[in-house]
Amino acid sequence: MNSIAKEARATGTKADIDIKAGIKSDCGPPALYYCSSIENDWARGHVRYDGVKVHWFVSERPAGYTERYRGLFDSSDFYSVGQIEESFTADEARQFADYAKQLGSIIEIRPVDLPIAPRSIMPYGAIDVGGSSDFYMLSQVEGYPLPFSVWGYYDVEGCAVRSRSTPQEDILHAGPGVLVRFQETDDHELLVSIHPVH
Repeated sequence: MNSIAKEARATGTKADIDIKAGIKSDCGPPALYYCSSIENDWARGHVRYDGVKVHWFVSERPAGYTERYRGLFDSSDFYSVGQIEESFTADEARQFADYAKQLGSIIEIRPVDLPIAPRSIMPYGAIDVGGSSDFYMLSQVEGYPLPFSVWGYYDVEGCAVRSRSTPQEDILHAGPGVLVRFQETDDHELLVSIHPVH
């Protein structure tokens, strides 16, 4: 683990990372970083899990963003373009880790190896989710303060179950004359059915 990752894990804050460590040079593009965390008491459906690894990524970039990294990735390769777009700059990683600390999370920050080999890693945003995996759309949470959009990809497969907030089947009254039935399947899908009450 490099010194940036060690610093971030030890302190849990991006502000403690030396900005100079995140910049290649004045004439080169900014270095890029992966951000991840291990979360406990993580909700997925009606179940809460411990030890969930969340891979955080920047979910939106402006048009032309990757131009500054020309020569460090294959622009015709979807995987390479996605890695450039989803990775954090040093400043973004700092801001995100500071915000995550306020939420009780410690972010591990690791450098992206540049140049990026074609078809090396699928971008997280391109992964099909469902069953035990999903995206946590952090930037859509009310009060999200950062100037860039961050989502997290996670998979609870193999993670320790902390608790179930309800039995396998919950029954809730949604209003007069309507019954909404929620049922969680074994692969964590949530089935919803609506029934009139006579």
